[in-house]
Amino acid sequence: MCGIFGCYFSDGPGVPTREVVSTLLVGLRRLEYRGYDSAGVAFGERGALRVVKEKGNINDLEANLESAGVLSAGAESPRSALAGEAAEAAACAFSCAIAHTRWATHGVPSCVNAHPQASSSENEFVVVHNGIITNYKALKDFLLSEGMPFESDTDTEVIPKLCKYVHDRLPASERDRAGAFRALVSQVVGELEGAFALLFKSKLY
Repeated sequence: MCGIFGCYFSDGPGVPTREVVSTLLVGLRRLEYRGYDSAGVAFGERGALRVVKEKGNINDLEANLESAGVLSAGAESPRSALAGEAAEAAACAFSCAIAHTRWATHGVPSCVNAHPQASSSENEFVVVHNGIITNYKALKDFLLSEGMPFESDTDTEVIPKLCKYVHDRLPASERDRAGAFRALVSQVVGELEGAFALLFKSKLY
């Protein structure tokens, strides 16, 4: 059974990237007893959301993060890393991060099928998921007919794709109003059938 983990930082800006990611890894290790074949994390601030995934165990994920410099004392914030700018204080302006250990049900164990699953390579919306979406085939067929490409074999991928589909069709006034992300998530969850627990994160909110 998959494991999902999220952490919320009430201190807001100033939490070092390495501290956030280390917290995610601690949380994932507490879920190892559930069994898994891959793991991944999503962290960052509005405008710059980073996803790192790895087939295998949490040590493999940690090694990937270390090789990317995420766990070093001088780690850049995701915004600086994506923009190619020097990090000023190795800190991120964000409030939450999410992580996942996957036990394959839809699709073989692989980085592509690992969570978090994303709306696109731009990571507008990312989701970690435990459970099953029983109507994912119908949702996937609809989104494919609307021109949205899929990369994984998972049922989970329809969720962030549906988030992007709904978001892109909202009037600007609705996208920017208070509570817009919560309303969007509620609308998307209302389209899902099955038994599931979900954590959402977006670089747009």
